[in-house]
Parts: sequence; structure tokens; C-alpha cells
Amino acid sequence: MGKKVVAAAKTPPVPIEAFQQQAKEHPADAAAQLRLGWALYGAGRLQEARKVLEDAQRDHPSDLEVVYALGLTLKRAGDPEPARAAFQKFLELISGVQDRTRSAVLRRIAHGHMHMLENGRWDLEKEIWGRS
Repeated sequence: MGKKVVAAAKTPPVPIEAFQQQAKEHPADAAAQLRLGWALYGAGRLQEARKVLEDAQRDHPSDLEVVYALGLTLKRAGDPEPARAAFQKFLELISGVQDRTRSAVLRRIAHGHMHMLENGRWDLEKEIWGRS
């Protein structure tokens, strides 16, 4: 008997216009700006995402998610120095996270992205096992 093949469900397109409207209606809401930034990122509209996320970071400089999204956007857009700076800012903000486990995971993620920018490898030997 052959295996039954199940078609993957199609993901509906991201409703960017709805997120743009929400962001416009709530310009001081970091979550609304973040949703728009992620929608633009997901659609590959990286320059627009960058602008939205840079504005959100300016208005909400301590928002971990905004800084992380900006770092990923810059990294994907091929702009390594600003991406590295965003991940460095993310690392600084992590020091305020009280949950030790969450802090450790976020720190590893940030270091992994920074290593990818530096040498193309995730390479967390130093951060996890203390190896250089």
C-alpha cells in the first residue's frame, strides 16, 4: 500500500494593509508598529520594514522585540554593521530580563546571529560550553 500524500495548506497572504492601518491609527503602540514591521519583513519588503522598525526603536528604545526584529531585518537586507549594532543593543536589553532561562536563550540567539554576521556560522561553542 502506498503512502497517502496530503497537500500542504496554503498560507493566506499577510494583510499588510490592515497592519498599516493599525499602525497609522496607533502610532505610539509598539506592538502595532512591530506587527507591521514583521508583515513587511515576511513579504520581503525589507526597506519598508527597516523604516518602520527604526522608527519604532526610536520611539521604544527598550522594546526587546522591536530591536530584535530590526536586527533580523538588517541582517536579511545584507547590512551587517547596523544589524550587528541592533543585536548588540538587544544583548544590552537582555540584561534587564529577570527570567534566567529566557535571558540565557535570548543571549544565545543574539550571539548566534552576531556570529553568522561575522563568520557565517551560528557557532555557540564559547557561549554554551565555554570553548573558544
